[in-house]
Amino acid sequence: MVYIASHTWPNRWTQPGLKDSIMVYSNCDEVELFNDFGKISLGKQQHGGFGTHFIFNKANVQYNVLYAVGYTNGRPVARDTVLLNHLPEAPGIASLKPAGTVLLKPKPGLNYVYRVNSGGGDYMDEWGNKWEADRALPQNAGRKYWGSSSWTSAFDNMPAFLPASVEPMQL
Repeated sequence: MVYIASHTWPNRWTQPGLKDSIMVYSNCDEVELFNDFGKISLGKQQHGGFGTHFIFNKANVQYNVLYAVGYTNGRPVARDTVLLNHLPEAPGIASLKPAGTVLLKPKPGLNYVYRVNSGGGDYMDEWGNKWEADRALPQNAGRKYWGSSSWTSAFDNMPAFLPASVEPMQL
C-alpha cells in the first residue's frame, strides 16, 4: 500500500514552489512521488526499514496533482493521488477524462433521486444539478433517510467516516 499524508491537503498550498515534509506511508520497497500522472518525478526513495515512512523535502511542486507509486521488487504495485485545489492544472490530467465522455451530464428521460458528492461538500455541477455532501446514516433510521454507514459507528469517539484511500493498481 502507499498513502500520501494527508488527503486533507487540497487547500494547503496556494502557490507553486519548493515544499517540505511531504510524507508518504508505504510498506513497499521504494516510493516515487510525482507532480503529474507518472510524468514529473519529484524523486524516488528506498524504504528505511520497519516503522519508517518516506519524507520528500525540497520537492518542486508546480501542478495540482501529487501522485505516489509504491514499488516492490522493482515493479509498481500501489498508487495514491491527492488533487491540490489552488495550483495550476497538471499537463497529464486530461488523460483521466476519456475523449467525448461527460460523466456528470444527466441522461435525458431519467429522474435522479440522489446525487452524492462522496467525500466532499455540496457541489453544483455545470448543468445546475446539486450534488449533496455525503453524510452519515442516522442510527436506526430505517428506510426514511439516506446516508453512508461506517464500521466506526460501532465505537465511541470515532469519526463518522474513516476514509480508506488506497487505490488498486492494474498491472
